[in-house]
Amino acid sequence: MAAVNEKADAKSRQDFYDTKQKAIEYYNKNGVPSKMETVLNSMFYDNPEDVYGHLSNYFEKFAKTPLITKLKSSTAIDSRGQSTVQTSVYCNIKNHQQCVSTVVSPSPVSHVLENAKIEEREAEETERKEDIQACIDLIQTELNNKLNGLDPCQQTDIDTLIYDFIVEKKRENDILKEEQKKESPEVQAQSPVVQSPTNKKNKPASPKKAKAASLVIVIPDEPREIFIPGTSAVCAISKAVCCGAASVKQVPLYQHITSLYSQQSQKTFSLPLPMVTILQAGRASTGKLKCIKEFMVIPKPGMPMKQAVEHIQGIYHHISKNLYVKAGVSAKFVNDIGALCPVLEKPEQGLDLLQEAITSLGLTPGEDFHIALNIAAHEMFDMVSRIFIK
Repeated sequence: MAAVNEKADAKSRQDFYDTKQKAIEYYNKNGVPSKMETVLNSMFYDNPEDVYGHLSNYFEKFAKTPLITKLKSSTAIDSRGQSTVQTSVYCNIKNHQQCVSTVVSPSPVSHVLENAKIEEREAEETERKEDIQACIDLIQTELNNKLNGLDPCQQTDIDTLIYDFIVEKKRENDILKEEQKKESPEVQAQSPVVQSPTNKKNKPASPKKAKAASLVIVIPDEPREIFIPGTSAVCAISKAVCCGAASVKQVPLYQHITSLYSQQSQKTFSLPLPMVTILQAGRASTGKLKCIKEFMVIPKPGMPMKQAVEHIQGIYHHISKNLYVKAGVSAKFVNDIGALCPVLEKPEQGLDLLQEAITSLGLTPGEDFHIALNIAAHEMFDMVSRIFIK
């Protein structure tokens, strides 16, 4: 019995010795003893108030780079109440999976005119929902697998990967359409019959009216580009990964974006000039001014941001008060971006309002503040019907 106990003790001591040797090899391989000795020696002289916080900050520098582990996407609502895509990026940070960013992408721009039929609006809404669902499916399946294990700070590589993936999907979609055309050849569309203009009594129109009706309209060559369902994933993932990388690096988003374009760390930053819409016109307005969509103000270069915002606020309130005095409460109505929507029939009316407001603040239009116009060219031409809208 004693011999059996001796053998068991000897085996136990051998197992303990083997485990000890493996532990020594493991810690030496990762440099733990030397790093521990360094931080303990320096910490005595540094005398930090939070001892364990100091140790945590020291060893955090040697932690592995956070890598993407999962992409999660769902339907969200943007500021205009339209459905869009929300994307979350998860990374493995210090042996724990954490959500590093959640971003709501802007909804796709509507290409349906404001005076379009209800059927056209419903068709666009259906197309939007299908695109969003396709985008969510791509993000949570194929793109999730492709980005798994990548560094979120490698923005260029990730953008290229997503772009190449969408291009390949589009190529496959085009091949599928070509095969479907071969299986069921489409009927050649006949050219429309052009009838000569007639008056209400079905009589030939006068030469002057016929000449006016036969005027040639210049039509742009490039129609709206058609994208495959799920293309919005490019913007959704790129934006989410960019915000996630800034969170991982614990720096502001603008500083991270700057580092993507410059290898050297930039310490000073300047904000861009604010371009603020004060008045809204265009086809959505109640007035007759269709050729200009927005009246904007821009401060002169070099003006401090705080001062510029105060002046913009003063311009906005001055115009708002004047409109209220002239036309009552209805003149102070605003659109979804907060711009005033007065009844304007001529461009001079909007320009006069801005110039008067700028002058009332003791500023000089064209020097201290500039006026900018957003010409509603894309709303004056219907690409589908290929006509200019009056």
